[in-house]
Amino acid sequence: SPTGGPIEIERSQLNISVSNHSGTGLNDLKLEVFPVGRQMVFSATIYRLESEATNRFSLGELRGSDGTPFNQRVHRPESIRVTATGPGGDDPYEIEVAWE
Repeated sequence: SPTGGPIEIERSQLNISVSNHSGTGLNDLKLEVFPVGRQMVFSATIYRLESEATNRFSLGELRGSDGTPFNQRVHRPESIRVTATGPGGDDPYEIEVAWE
């Protein structure tokens, strides 16, 4: 996974960890997992992630827009995207990485 940027994504077998290295707290952080074909997106959100903090999202927390739980065997994941805003709400952050 990419390192050195303001937002770092690290995936393990059961979790996706998101770390904030932006130097400021991030608001409305949204984690999205896109399966191959992108017919559905699975997401989880947190209100705030403080500077230098890490939030570990369990893959079981991810839900489709209709409430469908994410299942790695059923929904072959292709990529992971994280979006958030800075303290003023006008400073968008976005990173998308391949699911490896």
